Amino acid sequence: MNILLFGRGVISTLYGWTFEKAGHNVTFYVRPGRSAEYGSHVHLDILDVRRGTQRKHVDENWALRMVEELPADHSYDLILVSVQSWQFAEVAKFLESRTGKATILIFNNFWCDPEEAARGLPKDQVAWGFPLAGGAFHSNVLRGAIFASVNFGIFSGSLTRSEVEARKLFRDCGFKISEKANFRDWLWIHFATNAGVMSQAVHAGSMESVMGSFGEAREAALTLREILPVLRARGLSLRQNSMELAPFRIPSYLFAGGMVAAFFFSRPFQAVVGSGDHKEEIRRTVMSVLQEAAELGIETPRLRRAGNRLGSLRA
Repeated sequence: MNILLFGRGVISTLYGWTFEKAGHNVTFYVRPGRSAEYGSHVHLDILDVRRGTQRKHVDENWALRMVEELPADHSYDLILVSVQSWQFAEVAKFLESRTGKATILIFNNFWCDPEEAARGLPKDQVAWGFPLAGGAFHSNVLRGAIFASVNFGIFSGSLTRSEVEARKLFRDCGFKISEKANFRDWLWIHFATNAGVMSQAVHAGSMESVMGSFGEAREAALTLREILPVLRARGLSLRQNSMELAPFRIPSYLFAGGMVAAFFFSRPFQAVVGSGDHKEEIRRTVMSVLQEAAELGIETPRLRRAGNRLGSLRA
């Protein structure tokens, strides 16, 4: 398969490496001038746990193929898009006239309606998923982890040819597929969960500080509780999403205990959280949910305190 990764971000680089190792042709699209900035190689220092408990430590220089143009008549079979949520609208607009015959696999976080965000792309060529991988760049070294499965989802109906082909690609590369029904709700719950944890990171100083401390993680759980009415007001069904909403409803000490245990006992989890600079992602995630709560007239005092602190930090 001829695959284009949009941007040389963490997710694109991690999955691009797995695609190439499985025998696919992998190219990165980067903005004009970025090829020289990035250089011809990236050093991978990652954990690959696709083989279950037999984790593999990857320590290698990987040569990249990059292009700075994307013609309308390209020959790519699949284009993977995984960018920050606030960048997606610009990327989708760019791709509208450049989809060709490719499957557009969207591996993205959303707080807006995802289908509306991608309305300019051919619906029958779009597949939806979410990565289970992550990390951070340190200069030209990528430290992180790739988990054994990836999430895929649909909004309604049966799978299209493009959705089937996207899933087959990942299965062929050694991944398990985790299917998420009603993918819009799942994405919103995931975004809101991030907002709750990230709001506490504003006070604790980092994501690692929240996930490594029972007290900080418990405070994050209490913030999730006050975000739950925002999700309900958006029209999200509490009954249909009972499993996904468990972190918002279980006792805060259970949430905190589970998060801290996962962080301390999982090296891949630690590698994904990493020590990268998440400041802008934290700010935008927290403020997006806070703004929605305000527009809906829902009080979120814990989230508001984090928002006020973010405002003072920027001042």
